[in-house]
Amino acid sequence: MTLQEIFSHPLAIGAIVGFALGLILFVFALVLRWNKSSEFNRFRHMVNDKMKLEADHQELARAERARLSEENKNLKLKVSQLQATPEKSAAQDLEMMARAERHLILSAPSFTSAWEDAKRAARLELEQESAGLAKPHSRFRRIFASNGQASAS
Repeated sequence: MTLQEIFSHPLAIGAIVGFALGLILFVFALVLRWNKSSEFNRFRHMVNDKMKLEADHQELARAERARLSEENKNLKLKVSQLQATPEKSAAQDLEMMARAERHLILSAPSFTSAWEDAKRAARLELEQESAGLAKPHSRFRRIFASNGQASAS
């Protein structure tokens, strides 16, 4: 048998065609794998960049939160210092007396007990306002406004 007879045999032709198709499919699979690999690498870089951006954003947010927390602490300290001033105490006493008087005028059958009850109720109201439990409604804000200017309320 010659080489030409061997290659012209139907079994040999089928094997050669099958090998050629297998080789073509193998090369095609390698090209697809290379494309998917490059796409995966691109996606990995995109995710990495996004994670870096998010980490930077989180760090900025954390720094902003720390700054605002410190500012809040400072403002709370300033408010407590301002509330401890003698002017504030005098204004609070005057406000308490004004509320007590208003309450007394409304319920004045017996002056002494009603006056003491009114002062106690007014003091309780002012303590609740100072603690932030009630909305402040001062009647003498214009008199004791800061920097000597009248407030707009």
